Amino acid sequence: MPADVRKSVVRMAAGNKGRMLVLDASALAPWKKAGAKEVVRLRWDPNRRSEVAEAVARADVVWRPGPTMGLPKVRQAVKACVDRGGAVVLGRSKYLGASRAAPSSLRVLPNAHIFLGDDAPDLSNMDRWVRREAGCLGIHVPTGVALVVSGRRLRVIGGGRATVTLAKSHDREKRTLVVRRRSPLDYGALARAALARSWDPYPPKKRVVTSVEKGTVIAVGGGSMPRSIMRRFVTAAGGSKAFIVNIPTATGDPLPQRDYMTRALRAMGVRNVKTLHARAPEDIDDAFLAACRKATGVWFGGGRQWRLVDAYYGTKAHECFRQVLDRGGVIAGSSAGATISGSYLVRGHPLGNTIMMAEGYERGLGFLPGMAIDQHFSQRNRFKDMTAVHRRHPHLLGIGLDEGTAIIVTGTKMEILGLGAVAVYDGTRTPDGEDHRRLTEGDVYDLIARKPVE
Repeated sequence: MPADVRKSVVRMAAGNKGRMLVLDASALAPWKKAGAKEVVRLRWDPNRRSEVAEAVARADVVWRPGPTMGLPKVRQAVKACVDRGGAVVLGRSKYLGASRAAPSSLRVLPNAHIFLGDDAPDLSNMDRWVRREAGCLGIHVPTGVALVVSGRRLRVIGGGRATVTLAKSHDREKRTLVVRRRSPLDYGALARAALARSWDPYPPKKRVVTSVEKGTVIAVGGGSMPRSIMRRFVTAAGGSKAFIVNIPTATGDPLPQRDYMTRALRAMGVRNVKTLHARAPEDIDDAFLAACRKATGVWFGGGRQWRLVDAYYGTKAHECFRQVLDRGGVIAGSSAGATISGSYLVRGHPLGNTIMMAEGYERGLGFLPGMAIDQHFSQRNRFKDMTAVHRRHPHLLGIGLDEGTAIIVTGTKMEILGLGAVAVYDGTRTPDGEDHRRLTEGDVYDLIARKPVE
């Protein structure tokens, strides 16, 4: 390992006060030279696994855990080290990635196969693995480069660069992305992209009629909320007798101590408002699902829509949200909470909201099938962005919502309510050459005929 990489590892984990635990026969001096204050060597011994686990959990930096790291106690200890802000340095690819290829691995990157060094046969082996195992991606880390996984980010330290490979799929060519020192990648997005390549092509290459057979869906373009829109939401949920679930998950951490939507709903006479939040599917417990099963209305707040995908897509909570509509209730949201209602998700990339079509984050929660929804539309001059989406997927119905403006969908009718306008991209070109219609409050749009109701 290059000296600058060792120094970076010690610095990122614990500065020059770190307790370094070495778990193989490596020399101790290079780590002391790199700045580790205390360096301890501990050899693996199957009869001392509890002692090993305790030592790992106390360390700030753990170097090359060995083949017993797949044992539950050791894996939990490694997680404890990382959760405290420590670093675990792994030098053998079979301990890093997907469990099918390495049953004893830490599963740090459970959707990946990691290949280290510059051996050409290994690289061809990586391509074979990526093609063979649906939903997995391949990562190559050449000699002299260290791949750092911190939170969702992949970056490198040392000289050179790493690469990430996505396998060819039904509708996409093989793709290779480069991880550079100053150009991190988002592992969550890469893992979802690999998974999406194992599914059927998306979106379907045929028109889907947008309809809400039962209940109501309301999507608001962000900004200030007119009382008329709030009133429609509360009425659709059952008025003062409503049981409304508020989902602030699109907001980053920490969540606000006082939630605007909860205060606003209670000011309108709704007594039963329950705030539910999850960052990942494993955070969804029985109490969360029980509240959703009682809900007559669900509100998704603003922020970043990828957080809603990560937490809820394909989960039991996702199904519970759909059941709110089946019971005749209402699903509503503003900004990111509006975009997530469409079946095709725009601006879903975790690294920035300027990317309209992000592989791996193209599936919304789908309460409005066949629809792609953007928000803050006129205010942020997003007309050309939706034009690009509609050109790529002309069968979709593109919707651009101004701030303070909502679409209210029941059955196959879409009503406009609020302060601004709604841009509808349905393939029709207006007499003045625009590629979208402009609808305002009081207009009603027929989702079957894809034209305004006269």
